[in-house]
Amino acid sequence: MSSILFALFAATLALACSSPSAMAQAYPAKPIRLVVGFTPGGGVDINARLLGPKITEFLGQAVIVENRPGAGTNIANELVAKSPPDGYTLLINTAAIAINLSLYKKVAYEAGDFTPASVMVGTCGNWSERFGPRLAIGRSRPDLTCAEMAGMLA
Repeated sequence: MSSILFALFAATLALACSSPSAMAQAYPAKPIRLVVGFTPGGGVDINARLLGPKITEFLGQAVIVENRPGAGTNIANELVAKSPPDGYTLLINTAAIAINLSLYKKVAYEAGDFTPASVMVGTCGNWSERFGPRLAIGRSRPDLTCAEMAGMLA
């Protein structure tokens, strides 16, 4: 299942980088920054560090995980929002990015400053049984439940 999620992420990344300006040169021509808005050693950081080598293997270019914790992930969010939209600065985050838009009176970014690429991790539980992991499954099985997904992985 993880290979399916990675393939989905890689395909989405390739599509996101297929704009005319990005096609002027072969992508990736330089290292990719994977910005994490949390401290090293936490769940989001661990996922980023597991994903980085897989992207490197798939694309043949180094992926640098860069932690920018603070302000409820707003430091990392702002850094990525102000980066050129060329596919070389990616953000890995949680729902905090959406929550912060209503939680803080002033943030230096808007929801439209980001292009969602992939849902990497979902959890099984009451709320996510209905909404969570299905986002990562795709259109072929929109009715798949956590129990069925767990059975597929066993």
